[in-house]
Amino acid sequence: ACISSRITTVIHVVRYHQINYN
Repeated sequence: ACISSRITTVIHVVRYHQINYN
């Protein structure tokens, strides 16, 4: 569960950066 949570957090961070670049 903890691992899944970290993966989800990483995905959110990547999405946030992608939106920032756009």
